[in-house]
Amino acid sequence: MFNSADRMELYQLFLVAFPSRNELKRLLYFHLGKNLDEIAAEGNLQDAVLAIFRWAEASDTMQALITAAAEENPRPDLQVLARRYAEMSSEKATTGKRGTTFRSSSAHAINVLPEPLYASLVDTLLRVSSLQRDDGRSVLLTRLLGQSKMLELNRHTSNTRIDLEMIIQQLHTLGRLSSSGEWSLLQFIMIVLPSVEGSDIYDHLLGIKEELQRYYQHQ
Repeated sequence: MFNSADRMELYQLFLVAFPSRNELKRLLYFHLGKNLDEIAAEGNLQDAVLAIFRWAEASDTMQALITAAAEENPRPDLQVLARRYAEMSSEKATTGKRGTTFRSSSAHAINVLPEPLYASLVDTLLRVSSLQRDDGRSVLLTRLLGQSKMLELNRHTSNTRIDLEMIIQQLHTLGRLSSSGEWSLLQFIMIVLPSVEGSDIYDHLLGIKEELQRYYQHQ
């Protein structure tokens, strides 16, 4: 079961990703075989999303709903949530315990990094002080991509973890930089490394970079 912060985050994301009842109807009908009008009576969008969440939790179909949303709307933030919720559900099934926060792991997102590598990179970057601020992340992305391309990225600047997850996925999906031919995500790590030189973060991040290089060699 979600905690209140999880529910609010997902609620706000659904309002942005599916900004009309018609879009919610398509999501439910084509992916879950459900009629929105049977779940939520005519009313405003906010009430409809809330009713959908209550139905999904009561019918134990929240994972299917989130996966369907990520398939219907390929926004990176929805892809991230699908990954995180799938792992939470997997851990709950394995341990028999209820999780309280999202994490990562879903094969439904396109071009997804291997989960252990992805999770290790996210957790390590979260320890980098310059990446704990939105402006710090934006400066490094501008150095990598340029101002115009940096502004094209989908971001979740109010939540550092989600923002980093979205950045990692988008850089990975971007592939090689047209300017240099280097892998975008590897170059981002190279830009970050000097700021943590001399710390254990440096050694850990360098190891992740080498593992990521080996992964890309087989792509």
